[in-house]
Amino acid sequence: MADILSISSSAVGVYQRVLGVVSNNIANVGNADYVKQDASIGQTPPTFDGRNFMGTGAVFEGVQRQYNAFIETTLRNATSNLAGQNALVSYANRVVDFMGSGEIGLSPALDRFFSAARNLSADPASPVARNTFLREVDGVASRFRDLSTQLQQVEAETQLAMKSDLSEVNSLATQLGRVNLELSRLRSLDRQPPTLLDQRDKLLREISDRL
Repeated sequence: MADILSISSSAVGVYQRVLGVVSNNIANVGNADYVKQDASIGQTPPTFDGRNFMGTGAVFEGVQRQYNAFIETTLRNATSNLAGQNALVSYANRVVDFMGSGEIGLSPALDRFFSAARNLSADPASPVARNTFLREVDGVASRFRDLSTQLQQVEAETQLAMKSDLSEVNSLATQLGRVNLELSRLRSLDRQPPTLLDQRDKLLREISDRL
């Protein structure tokens, strides 16, 4: 009877802790940075009564995250590649837009320049043709100045964005260092707090998004 009560009592304690893990999973179902946790249960060593080995109940062994290192690493790499490509495409599209613009793009101005040059070569003595050609030369030069200004602005914005990202990465790296310091206090992965591991993965993803 004593064994039954002891086993039952320990089982209640074990499953109370298991229900705690399940409740925590339910509570964090909407948390994108949370990794689902599993409770691990093992059996306690059996006893030998002289004829048979008798079970002595169960023990709560710990909590493990449903974590796949390969998937997490692949996600971080894909996030980093996507962030880099998005920035490159955004700035490239801006350059293409103003290079092809009718207001500051080169193509319309060059078309008028070469048309004026052909007219002047056909009638070099014409004052109208000379004045038109000189005006179009000034127009082409003005377009080059406008394009240079636009390109310098894009370069300045790129540098500013890089400095901002670098500042954020440094801040995130500092936070990651503190988390790793806490994790290093418990060298066994099974004993490290799942919450800290979730926080570490979140910081790594945020860093990947800025590289």
